Amino acid sequence: MSEDRLSRVVEDFNYRNLNLFFRSKCENFAEAPGNLSQYDDERFNDFQKLGEIRFDNGDKLVITASLVIGGLSERTGKKAQYDKAKKILRELAVYDAGFFIYHDNSGNFRFSLIYGQAEGTKKSWSNFRRFTYLVSQDQTNKTFRMRVGECIFSSLENVKDAFSVEKVNKEFYNHIAEFFYRLTGYDRKREMKLPSVSDDDKKTYQEFAVRLIGRTIFCWFLKHKKSVAEEPLVPKGILSSDSVYINKGYYHNVLEKLFFEVLNTPQEQRKEDILPDADRIPFLNGGLFEPHKVNDFYNGQPQYNLVIPDDWFEQFFGILEQYNFTIDENSSVDADVSVDPEMLGRIFENLLAEVNPETGETARKSTGSYYTPRTIVDYMVDQSLKRYLVAEAGIDENTVNGLLSYEDPDSTLTDREKNTIIAALDEIKIIDPACGSGAFPMGILHKILLILEKIDPEMKLWFKQKFGSIDDALLKQEIVERLEKENWEYIRKLLIIRKSIYGVDIQTIAVEISKLRFFLSLIVDEKIDDKAKYRGVKPLPNLEFKFVAANSLIKLPTPDTNKKALIDFEDTESIKDLAKIRDKYFTSYGADKIKAEQEFSATQKKMFEFYLQNLNQEQRNLIGAVKKINNNVGKTVTQMLSEWEPFTFKQCDWFDSKWMFGVTDNFDIVIGNPPYLRVQGIQQTQPEYMSYYRDNYQSAKGNFDLYALFIERGYQLLNSKGQFAYIVPHKFFQASFGEALRRFLTKRGALREVVRFGSAQVFEESTTYTCLLFLGAEHGSSFDMLEVKTLDRGEEVLQAARTRTKHPDYAFEPYPEPAISQNSKSIEWDFSIGEDKRIVERLQQHSLTLADVTRKIFVGLQTSADKIYVLKILDEYTDSLLCYSNYFEEEVEIERGLVKLFLMGKDVHRYEPAKARNVVIFPYIIRNGRLS
Repeated sequence: MSEDRLSRVVEDFNYRNLNLFFRSKCENFAEAPGNLSQYDDERFNDFQKLGEIRFDNGDKLVITASLVIGGLSERTGKKAQYDKAKKILRELAVYDAGFFIYHDNSGNFRFSLIYGQAEGTKKSWSNFRRFTYLVSQDQTNKTFRMRVGECIFSSLENVKDAFSVEKVNKEFYNHIAEFFYRLTGYDRKREMKLPSVSDDDKKTYQEFAVRLIGRTIFCWFLKHKKSVAEEPLVPKGILSSDSVYINKGYYHNVLEKLFFEVLNTPQEQRKEDILPDADRIPFLNGGLFEPHKVNDFYNGQPQYNLVIPDDWFEQFFGILEQYNFTIDENSSVDADVSVDPEMLGRIFENLLAEVNPETGETARKSTGSYYTPRTIVDYMVDQSLKRYLVAEAGIDENTVNGLLSYEDPDSTLTDREKNTIIAALDEIKIIDPACGSGAFPMGILHKILLILEKIDPEMKLWFKQKFGSIDDALLKQEIVERLEKENWEYIRKLLIIRKSIYGVDIQTIAVEISKLRFFLSLIVDEKIDDKAKYRGVKPLPNLEFKFVAANSLIKLPTPDTNKKALIDFEDTESIKDLAKIRDKYFTSYGADKIKAEQEFSATQKKMFEFYLQNLNQEQRNLIGAVKKINNNVGKTVTQMLSEWEPFTFKQCDWFDSKWMFGVTDNFDIVIGNPPYLRVQGIQQTQPEYMSYYRDNYQSAKGNFDLYALFIERGYQLLNSKGQFAYIVPHKFFQASFGEALRRFLTKRGALREVVRFGSAQVFEESTTYTCLLFLGAEHGSSFDMLEVKTLDRGEEVLQAARTRTKHPDYAFEPYPEPAISQNSKSIEWDFSIGEDKRIVERLQQHSLTLADVTRKIFVGLQTSADKIYVLKILDEYTDSLLCYSNYFEEEVEIERGLVKLFLMGKDVHRYEPAKARNVVIFPYIIRNGRLS
């Protein structure tokens, strides 16, 4: 019944149908009409209270509605609507939450759930969350109908679940993964055929599929970016399931042309009649749709032996058409229940979790990559920026906390303080050395943007302070034009990306996805003008000097490591020339872009020639000497430098921030989620680097993990006051392989904050016990230790932790920096808190250790192929067990005599009896301690 009532609301929006829906949905709903005209203004009219819901536990929810003057679209008045709703909740003061329904005269409406988040144990009227469905007459609104229609409004928590963005994201990803598998094969017949590519070359198939899906979804977002007249940047007639049905051979006849001949080509250079309405589609620049001659199998002409069936596209687009898309990237406090640009990051991180036929493991595991949840990213970004601003701008922590929150700005800041903050943020340099899909750089962008919007909303202070220092005439012209149009957000984003943000990843496809997300973040803030040239859309910037595909752990030989091996290039004017070319290249396109690329390459070559001509014979011999970066590959310095080709799609085996980014003084913030990969995995996937790692990293000792090297490398990338934030396993705190890393950090007094999550899992797909590790370049004397007990209310808990507000789900204790013991070989870290700390201290004083009572501790059973030999117990019978086999992906029944209970690390928890949930196939008999 309620689903039918909801359909009536969607198809014929009026207040009577709304009330009928709520009445059928919830027996605790009471119509309580009330005039809220005091909230009417030039944007809203006819504000009314429709009713309220009193849940059995005492929670109360108000329902209001208002007419939006001037029509409703995806971005129309979102902030004003949110502000108005928060004001109503504050002033009514008796409701825990509210449905706020904003509608226009065309039947479109925004259906928002807004509630105050608790601060510790107290309800807060300043810490709100909004989750929204935008219901449009030209959409299917399937998610809204299903999630809200099926929800049982028995409690506020149930209602919140109906507005869960996470569930929509998971459902959407599962659909996308299915289409990915259809292209790449995996466990079925492959539907796509690539020319001249072996069927065994899974990597090429996977990367082509990721690139195709990523570009297509990017264009789908463009389809949702519309002008005031509701005309999209990419017409529906080009990108839709109907278009596939009409245009046979869709990939070559439509999509390939859209990618490479329209979006990658200025309007005046396009072929006539290339695609219908192609003149309405802007030229994007930025390299996103620049064809990879090898990997895209396109060189000006289609290769028809590249085959992707029309059925695949028709069904793929059919799925996309079932979902609402929002071009705004959701925040932790304001989210549309729809597919947002962050989903592109999740797609990348998860699609590469494909079965690797060589190792039998997922690619995510073999590369060590995991997608970091948004709440974790936000906390790490906030803490890093807070420490930076406290140090560089002299602003107190409470003020910075206010600037980093999404609530109203603090009016107590003086212009002098604002100018100091603007100057500090203008100079900040941030790097993610394993950027993946760009979650951390994007998080940094949004928070810097938030601060600047609060303290300088119209960029007047920035213009007076910084505009004159920009040398790029083209960029200055664009800034002036956009400021005249009051397009402040676009300019802020462009300048932050240009000066502050950098990313590195060993996978080229990761770098492409990072760029794609940043391009989308800019397009969001374009003001489309259908009457202007190119519809008012400016070409996107080039990000080749912002995100690079390289191995962050391999360094160039420098004067510091071998004084005779490489001359320091910083003495020459050429370094300044390269910096100017980088700045010019950022905003160039067409012939100017090609010219800048040629100038950059020529300047690099000139630098080499100059120094080679001025070397004596001894130095000439040394610079030409082979530098062993591993056991198998020897390269000269010249060869290493020539490997980096920034204007191609090649990965580089080394990374140097001076040479690649022009950053000579290191970084203010190093942040990220580095790969987690044990030494055995490194030997399998990166054997050529093992010798280099052991020779060049103090932390590469014993059975080390790759993340330990990334911690050491990240710390090296900090400038003298830099801040460091990683999410990493905390196993190195006490494991023997972590001893060298612990000494490295302890000696430098590096610890600033540790947030440990106990047995709670941050990464859903992995049993990895992680912590947030915050370090500082300056020698410290103490740090903060936080223990989060559960992530069930993770966002709420971390919000309390930001300000060290009391909360039942976390504990906090200051710690002195650990001292290096002169009497002990090992310096294990045991940062327990409260009662746990006292118990540990007593155990250390009075208890024997395992080392005291045994001669040797052996590793448990190693199968070499857990997927085959380890089975999950589903049910138990008298003589057999019903199990699930990951290898066969089906249930199997096996005799009890053929298996043994198999206890895994994830089965063991503190203060709980260990219970085996798996068995291992063990067809042996043990006699006198021997197998037979």
